[in-house]
Amino acid sequence: VTTSSGEHSEQFAARSAFDQDPGSDWISPGRLEAQEEWLEILLDEPAEVQVVSLRASGSYPEFFPQEVQIELSNDGNSWVLVAARGGLSVDSGALLEFPFAPQQARYVRIRGYNDRAHASDLFFTGLAGVEVRKRAAELGAVQLTFLAPGDDPGRGRAARYELRYALAPFEESSFT
Repeated sequence: VTTSSGEHSEQFAARSAFDQDPGSDWISPGRLEAQEEWLEILLDEPAEVQVVSLRASGSYPEFFPQEVQIELSNDGNSWVLVAARGGLSVDSGALLEFPFAPQQARYVRIRGYNDRAHASDLFFTGLAGVEVRKRAAELGAVQLTFLAPGDDPGRGRAARYELRYALAPFEESSFT
């Protein structure tokens, strides 16, 4: 994360949205009035970006922004809106994808607005995860990304993963 509109505390720092840990969150400072909050990401190198995915907090899904805008920039000064969605309400840990036509970018900015007040009468915005996906390099190529928390809740690692593909639909009998 290059910059953000703010952080509730070190525990809920902006970098937590990118640490691949579904148990950690970025949460904005509590505000007396609802306002737009944002995260800005500097990519390692310019890339053709085509999807931004946002994961809701497992602990505070009500902090997920009700309105989201995704913007891209090559220089961090001039921004282009590539995706927007409003009226959002999500469940704990939900993943929302924002696909768009591939576009060259070095920076990604996520702008969110949440006008649901917490029990403290303060307004917060929060995300448990952000993933920026680049366009697949070759025609017919597939980029597989996933988050696989352990089963003891959200901790640990799987002993192995099995990836299968077929040229025809899978049937239960083919998974022996």
